[in-house]
Amino acid sequence: MRLIVSPFYDAAVNLALEEVYFKHSEDDLCFIYRNNASVIVGKHQNIFKEVNLPYCINNNIAYHRRISGGGTVFHDLGNLNISLHNTRREEFKVNYQPLLDLIIEAVKHFDIDLIQGERNDLYIQDHKVTGTACHVVRDRTIHHGTLLYNANKELLHECLHQPLKISGRGVDSVRSNITNLKEHVSQPLSEEEFFSQFIVHLSDILDAYIDYPTDQELETAIQLRDNKYTLDSWNLDYSPPFKAEMKIEGRDCIVEVEKGKIMHVDDEDISKKFSGTGFKELLLHTKET
Repeated sequence: MRLIVSPFYDAAVNLALEEVYFKHSEDDLCFIYRNNASVIVGKHQNIFKEVNLPYCINNNIAYHRRISGGGTVFHDLGNLNISLHNTRREEFKVNYQPLLDLIIEAVKHFDIDLIQGERNDLYIQDHKVTGTACHVVRDRTIHHGTLLYNANKELLHECLHQPLKISGRGVDSVRSNITNLKEHVSQPLSEEEFFSQFIVHLSDILDAYIDYPTDQELETAIQLRDNKYTLDSWNLDYSPPFKAEMKIEGRDCIVEVEKGKIMHVDDEDISKKFSGTGFKELLLHTKET
């Protein structure tokens, strides 16, 4: 079994690699990666509701949509992402247990006992350290999760604090109190030391050999990054239709948005000015004014 460790910190590249392994491999494998500061929303979520986009844009924090469901997560170099890929060989049921058991067992090396929650997540006492999501197409599955070791909790809060009142379809995130593993280990390690040891223990548990993306896998991923994961058509416009209550140029308005574009505003003058404009551009405009 391959335990593939990404040498890249670009979230768009790693999300693309994850999709490459999902679509172009038939083997069971584990893919491990870390990203620079970024916000990743679930496939069926409204990114405008989940993420403070003006803050992210103004602070050069990436935002992307992934192919799996579930809620929004914040990534940075203090967070590890673990992705199990399988091809089913019997009647399939979504089963997070192998991923959860894998993380629980690997963390025991650091004298930490994790508690499994009711939503396929992991906790230290009542504070969350791991969230999970899955994606299934025919007989190919991904179950993946995060592991907080030393994430920037203040930055996480700023990125995920959306002050607007937004209504519409879409999967809403379930907010939880979080903690970092580093706050609970008896002998705190640097991020590099912790993740290096963690990966070695994963390989032992899985009886897997540590590997890296091949040139062909990376080439395919780069094409996918450029044609999907860096485009507003996927990251923003895939959001379901919604209405937002907001103040525009001093006026209280209700804005109707579809495929990332403003379709109508209940104020006639504002509607004439902004209809057809991207909602992202309106958010930046109102932030500036």
